Amino acid sequence: MFEYDPARNKFYMLDVDFTKPAPKGGRPITLFAIDPVSGKTAATPVTGGPVGYVHGYVMHEESGNVHFSTAGEGVWNFWLVDPDTGKATRVGDAAGLPRSADEGDPSFYAGYHRGVDPTGTRALRLGYQSVVNQQGAGIGIAQLGSAAEAASAAWHAVAAPAGDRFYMSFQRAPGGVDKWLSLAPNASTNLLDLIEWNLASGDGVRFGASRVVASLGNAAAPRVMGGGQLGFLGDAVRATGPVGSGTYVALVDQESAIPIPFPGALDRWALATVDLATGATTHVALDPMFLVGSNSLSGLGLPRLS
Repeated sequence: MFEYDPARNKFYMLDVDFTKPAPKGGRPITLFAIDPVSGKTAATPVTGGPVGYVHGYVMHEESGNVHFSTAGEGVWNFWLVDPDTGKATRVGDAAGLPRSADEGDPSFYAGYHRGVDPTGTRALRLGYQSVVNQQGAGIGIAQLGSAAEAASAAWHAVAAPAGDRFYMSFQRAPGGVDKWLSLAPNASTNLLDLIEWNLASGDGVRFGASRVVASLGNAAAPRVMGGGQLGFLGDAVRATGPVGSGTYVALVDQESAIPIPFPGALDRWALATVDLATGATTHVALDPMFLVGSNSLSGLGLPRLS
């Protein structure tokens, strides 16, 4: 999924060129920017030290930069890159985060992060501790360290509310450093609920404590032919008004009741919207119709209002 910049109203991706032999020092990285209004794209070389394949990246709105990771010999390196100049600066311990060869170790997938805290010094990966075995649902937190503290990684179990399956998306809630919003399939219907949950404990709030903000109606994750849900959900949040209020949007699968030529073939993309202050929802299919099985989802964002 492309990352979205609400201040510049652009989408970003980071990539390397595999059509040419790798230089001795490592493949150079390019930051691609996409203007959703004009359709124009721009390619900016990334400078400042990082090279090689980019594993995880996420928009860090506080700095206006893209937070991303690269891998060295047994180590993760984390960076912030300025989209206007391509200049990258290292985040955290200059020695990087040591990466275990054990697939079940919290450090193994730490660089595949899709969340970051406001300081940029905690990289977050929601999912399974063992991806191969789909075991250990929770969140990996990589503390990126400093001159006085070495980088480290830890895994924390997180449970969805009773009646829901595990989370399929991850957005910071408005006004909350450690409050997050995630979509979760209802265990009875497979349709999506929007959940708010806590990443930190304190003031009587338990780590992982959650509440259902809204049920989204006929909104699901894309279906796999023969059963199951594939994921690939896009969502975004915009804060408005008092702390905790705002707008949440998600691009979801509106399921079709027509099973021809097979169940899910006529599912279409729809936009679900939630007023976070009231929990009120709207659900609108995209027009013209885009079939979920024929049109892949690349990114979703809400530009700033001012």
